[in-house]
Amino acid sequence: MANLDNIRRLAGKAAKMELRIYAIIRKHDDTYTFEPIDAIGSKGDIVEYVHYL
Repeated sequence: MANLDNIRRLAGKAAKMELRIYAIIRKHDDTYTFEPIDAIGSKGDIVEYVHYL
């Protein structure tokens, strides 16, 4: 299970590489994932947004 700090770090690196905004999502099984804000497909609650700046 990935914790929020690791997901936040990975989302930040991906956002900077791709110059996109990512949403960190807490899924219903209490795990976290991140997806580009314009292509969110996972079901769950958005925890925070990660910007590329």
